[in-house]
Amino acid sequence: MGLSYQEGSSWRAYEAVDKVYTGGLHDQSVSEEEESNTIMNTTNTNTIAVASAGESPLHASAFTFDLHFGCQHRITGLFKTQLADGIMGMGNDKSSFWNQMYTEQKMNAKQFSLCFARGENAERNGTTAGAMIMGGVERKLHETPLVYAKNTRSSGHYTVRVRSMYLRTNGGLEAWDNTDEVHKLNVNEIILNSGGVIVDSGTTDTYINRAVSAPFKQLFKEITGFEHSNKGMDLTDDMIEKLPTILVQLEGNEEMNQNAMKDLGEDKPEQVLGLAATIDPEHKFDVLVSIPPYHYIEYDESKKKYVSRVYLDERSGSVLGANTMQGHDVLFDIDNKVVGFAESSCEYSIITGEKLPDFNFTVEPTNIDKDTQEEEGESESNDAKESELKDTASQNIEPSDMSSTENTKYYCKTITCRASVMGIALLMLILTQVFVFWNCINRIISSSSAQSMDTEGMMPVQTSDDEEILRDLDEVSTEIVSSGGGNRIV
Repeated sequence: MGLSYQEGSSWRAYEAVDKVYTGGLHDQSVSEEEESNTIMNTTNTNTIAVASAGESPLHASAFTFDLHFGCQHRITGLFKTQLADGIMGMGNDKSSFWNQMYTEQKMNAKQFSLCFARGENAERNGTTAGAMIMGGVERKLHETPLVYAKNTRSSGHYTVRVRSMYLRTNGGLEAWDNTDEVHKLNVNEIILNSGGVIVDSGTTDTYINRAVSAPFKQLFKEITGFEHSNKGMDLTDDMIEKLPTILVQLEGNEEMNQNAMKDLGEDKPEQVLGLAATIDPEHKFDVLVSIPPYHYIEYDESKKKYVSRVYLDERSGSVLGANTMQGHDVLFDIDNKVVGFAESSCEYSIITGEKLPDFNFTVEPTNIDKDTQEEEGESESNDAKESELKDTASQNIEPSDMSSTENTKYYCKTITCRASVMGIALLMLILTQVFVFWNCINRIISSSSAQSMDTEGMMPVQTSDDEEILRDLDEVSTEIVSSGGGNRIV
């Protein structure tokens, strides 16, 4: 099995099956709270009460199921260079992660939510990047009400319909602030939805069909005074302050948004943050999604320039990627055919009531098959590989502040780390046995030699018994050399 992507990345894999579960760390609870956490699904008729089950590995068996997945043996492109070297299928398909979990009756509703934190960067030793909720949504995360856009497809990609796009001149994070400074793009709704528009967490950036390019760039320049560019912009601090927030108006599910308004005790959609009533009175129950400047503008160290991560050159269709979802808790509700949006910091500590412990991850070298190495021209020398393995083996998973965690147990959590430790222990055991055996043989030889010495010349005389002992020693030494896996220990 395998898949190739438009930007050049690809993977090939063998299908495998293993028991998995979601939630919590592998060797300790996220929270010590004994209270039940309540996860609500959007039907408001079914409440799933989870007694810390998703947070503690002690309760993992309640959520364990047999997952069919692809075990990669060949990767190219971004899978070799980016922090994440795999991909988790969450589309509306039979083989998706959530669907397998639902089929195995480990969640009660065909729903899940993704909340991507507003992180400025990702570190290779681990980054707390948000939260994923299976079977519903965690309302503790929400800073604005959850409002719902229509999902127009019953399978495959989560497809929405864009009603309008806007640029808000003073930037900002929220979709609902300073409506008097919002400027609408002069683009027909049919053009905006040409080829379809999907919400896709697996796409890092946002891609808009190229028919929108000219009006977008024109309005962008009118607001900022400089050209929008994906190749690089020289921006001063004053120019960065002028960057607009992009607002995307999605066709809403009117019935569910009316219910959300009533649940809030409001009688007008203008009072519900996240709805489009204040800027589009004709479509009051549509949804507004904001993409603030620092979600789509990024500083490129290699170019020493700022680049936009909203691309306006798609031949057909548009993708609202992870940088559009960022700063929102996004609910994918397959049961009700909606995609819900609520603005959020996506801090995981909001759920647990406490910060995650500081910890470092061991970054393992990616194994790529021989064919890929030949294609990419990236074969490494044996010395380099040995050095890389030694470096990996030396990385212990420890908290950054050892003094404050005296009673915490630390484990070697990766396969590479454990294999390295076992290998070192085995090597030390063999060396110890060889040392003891060598001493015993020396004592025997010394004793035999002393008895057979010429008393006048003090010259050792080798007997036939000594020859047999030495032959046996040579055979043992040869066996140790040949069985040492390339480690000569004699």
